[in-house]
Amino acid sequence: SGMESPETAHGASHKAGRVPTRLRLARLGVLLIFFVNGATFASLVPRYPEIIERLHVSNTLWGLALGIGPIGGIALGWLAAPLMRRYRSRNVAALAQIASSGALVILALAGSIEWVFVAMFAMSAFDAVTDTSMNYHGLRVQRLYRRSIFNSFHGWWCIGAVVGGFLGSAAAGAAMAVPTQTYVTVGVLLCCVVASWAMMLPGEDREQVAGTEVATGRAWLRPRTLAVLVGLGLLGAL
Repeated sequence: SGMESPETAHGASHKAGRVPTRLRLARLGVLLIFFVNGATFASLVPRYPEIIERLHVSNTLWGLALGIGPIGGIALGWLAAPLMRRYRSRNVAALAQIASSGALVILALAGSIEWVFVAMFAMSAFDAVTDTSMNYHGLRVQRLYRRSIFNSFHGWWCIGAVVGGFLGSAAAGAAMAVPTQTYVTVGVLLCCVVASWAMMLPGEDREQVAGTEVATGRAWLRPRTLAVLVGLGLLGAL
């Protein structure tokens, strides 16, 4: 009598004492987008001195350009909740991450400090949306796992940041042009985002209240759910 939701199917499998393969893939998908999120910002940090020298800007002005990032997060981060309600968390996380990673190209090709401001603002703005939605999807996966796995997501964000910074340093050491490094990096990151999206849970996001599944079409308005989303939004803006 109708198709089972992912939550119902996973719950039945858990009764048998095993984690379903589909749920393991969903966890891997969330790990991967956390990794991409961490690698995005870190990948060009080792090339900042070259960009500063090319643009002939002072450290003060460069610092102001970097400082505009959190403003972008605050400006767009509040949209995460309504976007997730309408388009689902995995779609919002993937598309916002694609936009955030794509902003690296603007930074790499910047011909003036104004374009650095644009790149930083856009990168942080979309990053805030990604942060909220990927964390929310991670909570959905953890709920189905029925045990704490959330720390592993943030652990892979840190790994992504380290790997991104290392690869940026290696590219600088090899005298690779900044745009070339950026094209390769963004291409790899976008492929990872697509793979992450394919592995994350399909269907509507759900909140479980007293053992009952409630579709987020209205559930996001509940005080407890709204408090979680607002908290994640503030975290993403930092």
